[in-house]
Amino acid sequence: MLTIDDLKVKGRTVFLRVDINAPVEDGRILDNERIRAHAGTIKELSDKGAKTVILGHQGRKGDPDFLPLKQHAALLSKHAGKRIRFIDDVVGARVTEAIKNLKDGEILLLDNVRNLKEETFELSPRDHSKGRLVKTLAPLGDFFINDAFSVSHRSHASVVGFTAVMKSAAGRVMQKEVENCSRFLGIVKRPFILVVGGKKPKEVLDIVAHHAPKCDSVLVSGVIGELFLLATGRELGSKEGWIRKNGLMDTFDLVKKLYSNHKSKIMLPVDVAADSHGRKDVSVEGLPSKDMIWDIGSRTIALFSTEIKKSRMLIMKGTPGNYLMKGFEKGTREILKAVEGSKAFSLLGGGDTSTAVGLFGIDKKKITYVSLAGGAFIEFVSGRKLPGIEALK
Repeated sequence: MLTIDDLKVKGRTVFLRVDINAPVEDGRILDNERIRAHAGTIKELSDKGAKTVILGHQGRKGDPDFLPLKQHAALLSKHAGKRIRFIDDVVGARVTEAIKNLKDGEILLLDNVRNLKEETFELSPRDHSKGRLVKTLAPLGDFFINDAFSVSHRSHASVVGFTAVMKSAAGRVMQKEVENCSRFLGIVKRPFILVVGGKKPKEVLDIVAHHAPKCDSVLVSGVIGELFLLATGRELGSKEGWIRKNGLMDTFDLVKKLYSNHKSKIMLPVDVAADSHGRKDVSVEGLPSKDMIWDIGSRTIALFSTEIKKSRMLIMKGTPGNYLMKGFEKGTREILKAVEGSKAFSLLGGGDTSTAVGLFGIDKKKITYVSLAGGAFIEFVSGRKLPGIEALK
Protein backbone atom coordinates (compact mmCIF):
# COMPACT_ATOMS: atom_id res chain seq x y z
CA MET A 1 0.00 0.00 0.00
CA LEU A 2 1.49 3.33 -1.08
CA THR A 3 1.50 6.38 1.20
CA ILE A 4 1.89 10.12 0.67
CA ASP A 5 5.67 9.56 0.82
CA ASP A 6 5.44 7.69 -2.51
CA LEU A 7 3.74 10.56 -4.38
CA LYS A 8 5.25 13.74 -5.82
CA VAL A 9 2.29 16.00 -5.17
CA LYS A 10 3.75 19.45 -5.87
CA GLY A 11 1.73 21.08 -8.61
CA ARG A 12 -0.53 18.03 -8.87
CA THR A 13 -4.27 17.80 -8.25
CA VAL A 14 -5.04 15.36 -5.45
CA PHE A 15 -8.48 13.99 -4.53
CA LEU A 16 -8.48 13.36 -0.78
CA ARG A 17 -11.23 11.25 0.83
CA VAL A 18 -11.63 12.06 4.51
CA ASP A 19 -14.15 11.11 7.18
CA ILE A 20 -15.26 14.37 8.79
CA ASN A 21 -18.67 13.00 9.79
CA ALA A 22 -19.34 14.79 13.08
CA PRO A 23 -21.83 14.74 15.97
CA VAL A 24 -24.59 17.32 15.47
CA GLU A 25 -26.30 19.37 18.15
CA ASP A 26 -29.16 21.73 17.20
CA GLY A 27 -28.00 21.82 13.59
CA ARG A 28 -24.43 22.64 14.58
CA ILE A 29 -21.59 20.19 14.00
CA LEU A 30 -19.34 19.57 16.97
CA ASP A 31 -15.57 19.76 16.70
CA ASN A 32 -13.99 16.33 17.09
CA GLU A 33 -10.80 14.33 16.87
CA ARG A 34 -11.48 13.13 13.30
CA ILE A 35 -11.64 16.67 11.95
CA ARG A 36 -8.45 17.61 13.78
CA ALA A 37 -6.64 14.50 12.53
CA HIS A 38 -7.61 14.98 8.87
CA ALA A 39 -6.61 18.65 9.10
CA GLY A 40 -3.05 17.40 9.59
CA THR A 41 -3.11 15.48 6.30
CA ILE A 42 -4.64 18.47 4.50
CA LYS A 43 -1.97 20.83 5.86
CA GLU A 44 0.82 18.48 4.78
CA LEU A 45 -0.49 18.24 1.23
CA SER A 46 -0.92 22.00 0.99
CA ASP A 47 2.57 22.63 2.40
CA LYS A 48 3.96 20.28 -0.26
CA GLY A 49 2.27 22.31 -3.00
CA ALA A 50 -0.59 19.97 -3.88
CA LYS A 51 -3.89 21.24 -5.28
CA THR A 52 -6.13 19.43 -2.84
CA VAL A 53 -9.78 18.55 -3.48
CA ILE A 54 -11.47 17.13 -0.39
CA LEU A 55 -14.30 14.58 -0.54
CA GLY A 56 -16.35 13.86 2.59
CA HIS A 57 -19.81 13.15 3.96
CA GLN A 58 -22.06 14.06 6.86
CA GLY A 59 -24.86 11.69 7.88
CA ARG A 60 -27.14 9.83 5.50
CA LYS A 61 -30.03 11.05 3.41
CA GLY A 62 -33.19 11.14 5.49
CA ASP A 63 -31.36 11.40 8.82
CA PRO A 64 -31.36 14.56 10.98
CA ASP A 65 -27.57 14.85 10.76
CA PHE A 66 -27.50 14.85 6.93
CA LEU A 67 -26.03 18.31 6.35
CA PRO A 68 -23.93 20.29 3.86
CA LEU A 69 -20.21 20.54 4.64
CA LYS A 70 -19.89 24.34 4.93
CA GLN A 71 -19.42 24.18 8.70
CA HIS A 72 -16.78 21.50 8.25
CA ALA A 73 -14.77 23.80 5.97
CA ALA A 74 -14.55 26.38 8.75
CA LEU A 75 -13.34 23.84 11.32
CA LEU A 76 -10.84 22.25 8.93
CA SER A 77 -9.49 25.73 8.07
CA LYS A 78 -9.07 26.47 11.77
CA HIS A 79 -7.14 23.28 12.54
CA ALA A 80 -5.09 23.18 9.32
CA GLY A 81 -4.22 26.88 9.55
CA LYS A 82 -5.14 27.13 5.87
CA ARG A 83 -7.97 28.74 3.93
CA ILE A 84 -10.28 25.99 2.70
CA ARG A 85 -12.80 27.05 0.11
CA PHE A 86 -16.19 25.32 0.16
CA ILE A 87 -18.37 24.78 -2.89
CA ASP A 88 -21.96 23.58 -2.49
CA ASP A 89 -21.79 21.01 -5.27
CA VAL A 90 -20.06 17.69 -5.98
CA VAL A 91 -19.95 17.10 -9.74
CA GLY A 92 -21.44 20.17 -11.45
CA ALA A 93 -19.87 22.67 -13.86
CA ARG A 94 -18.87 25.00 -10.99
CA VAL A 95 -16.87 22.16 -9.42
CA THR A 96 -15.03 21.45 -12.67
CA GLU A 97 -14.15 25.12 -13.09
CA ALA A 98 -13.03 25.48 -9.47
CA ILE A 99 -10.75 22.43 -9.69
CA LYS A 100 -9.18 23.62 -12.95
CA ASN A 101 -8.44 27.02 -11.41
CA LEU A 102 -6.75 25.70 -8.25
CA LYS A 103 -3.22 26.95 -7.63
CA ASP A 104 -0.43 25.08 -5.88
CA GLY A 105 -1.19 24.71 -2.16
CA GLU A 106 -4.85 25.70 -2.48
CA ILE A 107 -7.62 23.57 -0.97
CA LEU A 108 -11.20 22.98 -2.05
CA LEU A 109 -13.87 21.10 -0.08
CA LEU A 110 -16.72 19.70 -2.16
CA ASP A 111 -20.18 19.24 -0.68
CA ASN A 112 -21.55 16.08 0.92
CA VAL A 113 -20.77 13.18 -1.47
CA ARG A 114 -23.86 11.40 -0.17
CA ASN A 115 -25.93 13.91 -2.14
CA LEU A 116 -25.16 11.49 -4.97
CA LYS A 117 -27.36 8.41 -4.89
CA GLU A 118 -24.58 6.25 -6.35
CA GLU A 119 -22.21 7.05 -3.48
CA THR A 120 -23.60 4.48 -1.06
CA PHE A 121 -24.03 1.64 -3.56
CA GLU A 122 -21.86 -1.34 -2.57
CA LEU A 123 -20.03 -1.96 -5.86
CA SER A 124 -16.56 -2.99 -7.00
CA PRO A 125 -13.90 -0.34 -7.70
CA ARG A 126 -14.22 -1.01 -11.42
CA ASP A 127 -18.01 -0.62 -11.39
CA HIS A 128 -17.81 2.57 -9.31
CA SER A 129 -15.21 4.00 -11.71
CA LYS A 130 -17.92 4.04 -14.37
CA GLY A 131 -20.25 6.15 -12.23
CA ARG A 132 -20.86 9.89 -12.43
CA LEU A 133 -18.59 10.86 -9.54
CA VAL A 134 -15.42 9.21 -10.81
CA LYS A 135 -16.06 9.77 -14.51
CA THR A 136 -16.56 13.50 -13.87
CA LEU A 137 -13.73 14.16 -11.43
CA ALA A 138 -10.95 11.67 -12.23
CA PRO A 139 -9.93 13.35 -15.54
CA LEU A 140 -9.32 16.55 -13.54
CA GLY A 141 -6.83 14.99 -11.11
CA ASP A 142 -3.53 13.18 -10.80
CA PHE A 143 -3.72 11.19 -7.57
CA PHE A 144 -6.30 9.77 -5.15
CA ILE A 145 -5.54 9.56 -1.44
CA ASN A 146 -7.80 7.64 0.93
CA ASP A 147 -7.39 9.02 4.44
CA ALA A 148 -10.75 7.67 5.64
CA PHE A 149 -10.00 4.39 7.42
CA SER A 150 -13.30 4.76 9.30
CA VAL A 151 -15.41 4.37 6.12
CA SER A 152 -13.12 1.89 4.37
CA HIS A 153 -15.29 -1.05 5.37
CA ARG A 154 -17.75 0.36 2.80
CA SER A 155 -17.20 -0.22 -0.92
CA HIS A 156 -18.62 3.23 -1.72
CA ALA A 157 -17.92 5.31 -4.82
CA SER A 158 -15.69 7.94 -3.19
CA VAL A 159 -13.82 5.28 -1.21
CA VAL A 160 -12.91 2.75 -3.92
CA GLY A 161 -13.97 4.15 -7.32
CA PHE A 162 -10.95 6.36 -8.01
CA THR A 163 -8.48 3.56 -7.23
CA ALA A 164 -9.44 1.77 -10.45
CA VAL A 165 -8.36 4.68 -12.67
CA MET A 166 -5.81 6.76 -10.70
CA LYS A 167 -2.57 6.20 -8.85
CA SER A 168 -3.74 5.90 -5.24
CA ALA A 169 -2.24 5.97 -1.76
CA ALA A 170 -3.06 6.05 1.93
CA GLY A 171 -3.21 9.35 3.81
CA ARG A 172 -1.61 9.89 7.21
CA VAL A 173 -4.72 9.02 9.22
CA MET A 174 -5.23 5.83 7.21
CA GLN A 175 -1.55 4.94 7.53
CA LYS A 176 -1.58 5.46 11.30
CA GLU A 177 -4.79 3.46 11.80
CA VAL A 178 -3.61 0.47 9.77
CA GLU A 179 -0.18 0.40 11.39
CA ASN A 180 -1.50 0.63 14.95
CA CYS A 181 -4.53 -1.66 14.63
CA SER A 182 -2.34 -4.26 12.90
CA ARG A 183 -0.29 -4.52 16.09
CA PHE A 184 -3.25 -6.28 17.74
CA LEU A 185 -3.69 -8.96 15.09
CA GLY A 186 -2.40 -12.36 16.13
CA ILE A 187 -1.30 -11.14 19.59
CA VAL A 188 -2.83 -12.31 22.87
CA LYS A 189 -1.57 -11.16 26.28
CA ARG A 190 -3.42 -12.51 29.28
CA PRO A 191 -5.66 -11.59 30.92
CA PHE A 192 -7.21 -10.41 27.61
CA ILE A 193 -10.40 -8.40 28.18
CA LEU A 194 -13.02 -7.14 25.76
CA VAL A 195 -15.02 -4.09 26.88
CA VAL A 196 -18.09 -3.31 24.74
CA GLY A 197 -20.93 -0.84 24.94
CA GLY A 198 -22.72 1.78 22.88
CA LYS A 199 -25.98 1.59 20.98
CA LYS A 200 -24.98 -0.17 17.75
CA PRO A 201 -25.47 -3.89 18.44
CA LYS A 202 -24.79 -5.11 14.90
CA GLU A 203 -21.29 -3.60 14.91
CA VAL A 204 -20.30 -4.60 18.41
CA LEU A 205 -21.63 -8.16 18.35
CA ASP A 206 -19.27 -8.94 15.47
CA ILE A 207 -16.27 -8.16 17.66
CA VAL A 208 -17.74 -10.17 20.53
CA ALA A 209 -18.31 -13.18 18.26
CA HIS A 210 -14.75 -13.00 16.93
CA HIS A 211 -12.85 -12.38 20.17
CA ALA A 212 -14.95 -14.14 22.82
CA PRO A 213 -13.45 -17.59 22.11
CA LYS A 214 -9.91 -16.34 22.78
CA CYS A 215 -10.37 -13.65 25.44
CA ASP A 216 -10.70 -14.15 29.19
CA SER A 217 -13.70 -11.94 29.87
CA VAL A 218 -16.21 -9.76 28.03
CA LEU A 219 -17.56 -6.74 29.90
CA VAL A 220 -20.89 -5.69 28.40
CA SER A 221 -22.59 -2.35 28.99
CA GLY A 222 -24.67 0.29 27.21
CA VAL A 223 -27.49 -1.01 25.01
CA ILE A 224 -25.35 -4.10 24.36
CA GLY A 225 -25.33 -4.91 28.06
CA GLU A 226 -29.07 -4.30 28.28
CA LEU A 227 -29.67 -6.77 25.45
CA PHE A 228 -27.61 -9.36 27.31
CA LEU A 229 -29.68 -8.72 30.44
CA LEU A 230 -32.81 -9.37 28.37
CA ALA A 231 -31.21 -12.60 27.16
CA THR A 232 -30.97 -13.78 30.78
CA GLY A 233 -34.69 -13.22 31.24
CA ARG A 234 -34.51 -9.82 32.95
CA GLU A 235 -37.11 -7.22 32.11
CA LEU A 236 -35.92 -3.63 31.71
CA GLY A 237 -39.15 -1.66 31.73
CA SER A 238 -39.12 1.71 29.93
CA LYS A 239 -35.71 1.10 28.33
CA GLU A 240 -36.94 -2.14 26.80
CA GLY A 241 -39.67 -0.19 25.03
CA TRP A 242 -37.04 2.28 23.78
CA ILE A 243 -34.89 -0.57 22.47
CA ARG A 244 -37.82 -2.08 20.59
CA LYS A 245 -38.94 1.30 19.23
CA ASN A 246 -35.45 1.91 17.82
CA GLY A 247 -35.32 -1.45 16.06
CA LEU A 248 -32.49 -2.85 18.17
CA MET A 249 -34.08 -6.22 18.89
CA ASP A 250 -33.20 -7.65 15.48
CA THR A 251 -29.89 -8.87 16.91
CA PHE A 252 -31.49 -10.55 19.91
CA ASP A 253 -31.13 -14.11 18.61
CA LEU A 254 -27.39 -13.55 18.16
CA VAL A 255 -27.15 -12.06 21.67
CA LYS A 256 -28.83 -15.15 23.13
CA LYS A 257 -26.52 -17.44 21.15
CA LEU A 258 -23.40 -15.57 22.26
CA TYR A 259 -24.52 -15.62 25.88
CA SER A 260 -25.29 -19.34 25.71
CA ASN A 261 -21.89 -20.11 24.17
CA HIS A 262 -19.76 -17.82 26.36
CA LYS A 263 -21.77 -17.46 29.57
CA SER A 264 -18.72 -18.08 31.78
CA LYS A 265 -16.82 -15.16 30.22
CA ILE A 266 -19.52 -12.53 29.86
CA MET A 267 -19.73 -10.08 32.77
CA LEU A 268 -23.16 -8.46 32.96
CA PRO A 269 -24.03 -5.20 34.72
CA VAL A 270 -25.10 -5.80 38.32
CA ASP A 271 -26.82 -2.43 38.52
CA VAL A 272 -27.88 0.38 36.20
CA ALA A 273 -28.39 4.14 36.50
CA ALA A 274 -31.92 5.32 35.75
CA ASP A 275 -33.32 8.82 35.32
CA SER A 276 -35.53 9.45 38.34
CA HIS A 277 -35.37 13.25 38.54
CA GLY A 278 -31.61 12.72 38.52
CA ARG A 279 -29.29 9.73 38.56
CA LYS A 280 -30.50 6.77 40.62
CA ASP A 281 -28.76 3.39 40.84
CA VAL A 282 -31.06 0.40 40.43
CA SER A 283 -29.94 -3.19 41.10
CA VAL A 284 -30.71 -5.60 38.27
CA GLU A 285 -32.74 -7.57 40.82
CA GLY A 286 -34.91 -4.44 41.12
CA LEU A 287 -35.76 -4.35 37.41
CA PRO A 288 -37.96 -3.61 35.52
CA SER A 289 -37.79 0.15 36.00
CA LYS A 290 -40.39 2.69 34.92
CA ASP A 291 -37.52 5.20 34.65
CA MET A 292 -35.25 5.27 31.62
CA ILE A 293 -31.84 3.62 31.98
CA TRP A 294 -28.94 5.71 30.65
CA ASP A 295 -25.81 4.27 32.25
CA ILE A 296 -24.30 1.44 34.26
CA GLY A 297 -24.54 1.73 38.05
CA SER A 298 -21.84 2.39 40.65
CA ARG A 299 -21.35 -1.27 41.64
CA THR A 300 -20.92 -2.24 37.99
CA ILE A 301 -18.40 0.56 37.49
CA ALA A 302 -16.36 -0.74 40.44
CA LEU A 303 -16.60 -4.37 39.29
CA PHE A 304 -15.59 -3.57 35.70
CA SER A 305 -12.80 -1.20 36.78
CA THR A 306 -11.24 -3.90 38.94
CA GLU A 307 -11.31 -6.35 36.04
CA ILE A 308 -9.82 -3.78 33.65
CA LYS A 309 -6.93 -2.96 35.98
CA LYS A 310 -5.96 -6.65 36.07
CA SER A 311 -5.82 -6.93 32.26
CA ARG A 312 -2.66 -7.11 30.14
CA MET A 313 -4.48 -6.74 26.82
CA LEU A 314 -7.72 -4.87 26.26
CA ILE A 315 -9.95 -3.92 23.34
CA MET A 316 -12.74 -1.42 23.98
CA LYS A 317 -15.53 -0.38 21.60
CA GLY A 318 -18.49 1.78 22.61
CA THR A 319 -19.38 3.76 25.71
CA PRO A 320 -21.08 2.31 28.84
CA GLY A 321 -23.76 4.99 28.89
CA ASN A 322 -25.10 8.23 27.47
CA TYR A 323 -21.95 10.20 28.30
CA LEU A 324 -23.29 13.46 26.81
CA MET A 325 -26.28 13.45 29.21
CA LYS A 326 -25.70 15.34 32.44
CA GLY A 327 -25.51 12.95 35.36
CA PHE A 328 -25.00 9.87 33.19
CA GLU A 329 -21.43 10.42 32.08
CA LYS A 330 -20.07 8.64 35.17
CA GLY A 331 -19.88 5.13 33.71
CA THR A 332 -18.00 6.21 30.58
CA ARG A 333 -15.64 8.52 32.47
CA GLU A 334 -14.75 5.99 35.18
CA ILE A 335 -14.28 3.05 32.81
CA LEU A 336 -11.98 5.16 30.63
CA LYS A 337 -10.04 6.22 33.73
CA ALA A 338 -9.65 2.54 34.64
CA VAL A 339 -8.23 1.84 31.17
CA GLU A 340 -5.93 4.84 31.55
CA GLY A 341 -4.72 3.49 34.89
CA SER A 342 -4.17 -0.07 33.69
CA LYS A 343 -0.93 -1.45 32.31
CA ALA A 344 -2.71 -3.22 29.49
CA PHE A 345 -1.77 -3.26 25.81
CA SER A 346 -4.94 -1.29 25.00
CA LEU A 347 -6.83 -0.50 21.80
CA LEU A 348 -9.91 1.73 21.89
CA GLY A 349 -12.20 2.29 18.91
CA GLY A 350 -15.34 4.08 17.83
CA GLY A 351 -16.33 7.68 17.22
CA ASP A 352 -18.08 8.06 20.59
CA THR A 353 -15.24 6.36 22.42
CA SER A 354 -12.59 8.64 20.90
CA THR A 355 -14.77 11.70 21.54
CA ALA A 356 -15.21 10.68 25.19
CA VAL A 357 -11.45 10.21 25.59
CA GLY A 358 -10.98 13.86 24.67
CA LEU A 359 -14.01 15.08 26.63
CA PHE A 360 -12.87 13.52 29.91
CA GLY A 361 -9.22 14.45 29.54
CA ILE A 362 -7.93 10.88 29.34
CA ASP A 363 -4.15 10.76 28.83
CA LYS A 364 -3.68 9.15 25.42
CA LYS A 365 -0.05 8.45 26.23
CA LYS A 366 -1.28 5.87 28.75
CA ILE A 367 -3.36 4.07 26.11
CA THR A 368 -1.63 2.09 23.39
CA TYR A 369 -3.88 3.43 20.62
CA VAL A 370 -7.22 5.20 20.21
CA SER A 371 -8.75 4.51 16.80
CA LEU A 372 -11.05 7.09 15.22
CA ALA A 373 -13.07 4.37 13.50
CA GLY A 374 -16.11 2.36 14.54
CA GLY A 375 -17.37 -0.26 12.09
CA ALA A 376 -14.09 -0.33 10.17
CA PHE A 377 -12.18 -0.73 13.41
CA ILE A 378 -14.32 -3.73 14.36
CA GLU A 379 -13.96 -5.43 10.99
CA PHE A 380 -10.21 -4.83 10.86
CA VAL A 381 -9.43 -6.18 14.35
CA SER A 382 -11.77 -9.08 13.60
CA GLY A 383 -9.45 -10.09 10.78
CA ARG A 384 -11.66 -9.05 7.88
CA LYS A 385 -10.47 -7.37 4.71
CA LEU A 386 -11.69 -3.80 4.24
CA PRO A 387 -12.66 -2.83 0.65
CA GLY A 388 -11.09 0.62 0.94
CA ILE A 389 -7.74 -0.83 2.02
CA GLU A 390 -7.80 -3.70 -0.46
CA ALA A 391 -8.49 -1.20 -3.27
CA LEU A 392 -5.32 0.73 -2.33
CA LYS A 393 -3.29 -2.44 -2.69
